[in-house]
Amino acid sequence: MSATAENMRQAPPAETGIAAWLDVNVRLWRMASFAVAGVVAAPILVIALAWLTPAGDVWRHLVHTVLGELLRHTAVLMLGVGVGVFVLGAGLAWLIAMCEFPGRRFFDWALMLPLAMPAYVLAFVAVALLDFSGPVQGAWRALFGRAAWFPPIRSAGGVIGVMVLAFYPYVYMLARAAFLAHGRRMLETGRVCGLTPWAAFARVALPMGARHWSPVWRWR
Repeated sequence: MSATAENMRQAPPAETGIAAWLDVNVRLWRMASFAVAGVVAAPILVIALAWLTPAGDVWRHLVHTVLGELLRHTAVLMLGVGVGVFVLGAGLAWLIAMCEFPGRRFFDWALMLPLAMPAYVLAFVAVALLDFSGPVQGAWRALFGRAAWFPPIRSAGGVIGVMVLAFYPYVYMLARAAFLAHGRRMLETGRVCGLTPWAAFARVALPMGARHWSPVWRWR
């Protein structure tokens, strides 16, 4: 009797419902996962295989026509978006983590909301609002005349601005966590060593916080 009771205590409880169905259909779930992954990876595989097809005449045409301009635009976008995301994300994170002002608790979470909007959706909204026929430019011309200048949204600066607003929350969240964990202590250490507030931020807090969000600092 005691042995039977001991076996009952050691035996795991039988799973029922959805848990039992999932255990029985492990192989089915695995096959479905591979099928979905194959569908998602198909366009990438097609592009990768296209590099194996020799097309020297096409590449020569691109080099002589648009390749240089495309590379220049790519470099401008990379530099502009990188600098803008770093400045906006780290700056807002420092203000939220280290300063007290009306509405700080609201902006603490509201600054993460751009993550809910894809960059292409934000681009459509920006063009609809800021283009020549949009309401913002219409009100601008009504106030300052039809010849009043307005920065064009369909430009490198407009693209950089939209992408910065779409991607800065990634840096903001990591920098905010870093500053909340170490910001005040690092700032106080810098002040004790005789640094001004701005110098302590630039020379102590910012490099230490960059280890949390910058891949360059992570590999150092």
